[in-house]
Amino acid sequence: MQIKRNLIRLFKGQCGAAMTELLVSLLALLLMGLGGLQTALLFDAKIIVNSATFEAVRKGAVNHAQSDAMRRELGLRLAPLFGGDGSAEKALSAITR
Repeated sequence: MQIKRNLIRLFKGQCGAAMTELLVSLLALLLMGLGGLQTALLFDAKIIVNSATFEAVRKGAVNHAQSDAMRRELGLRLAPLFGGDGSAEKALSAITR
């Protein structure tokens, strides 16, 4: 009985410590997770821009360096960054923005 009383007295001041530690660790995990998601979105945009410029340069090489054809191709390839469902109408509205 004496041991039980001593244990109760020992842990009486630590009643909410586990919840506090959980909240602090969950906050850190949430920040790391959202940071990872943001990094993934950044690299996705980088890949889209690289692909769009490569396609625009290819279009310019095929069409004797006509800048209008290159601009149109670049706008079509950058349309996913401005949203849309991949249809021609959404790509055209992204080009005109």
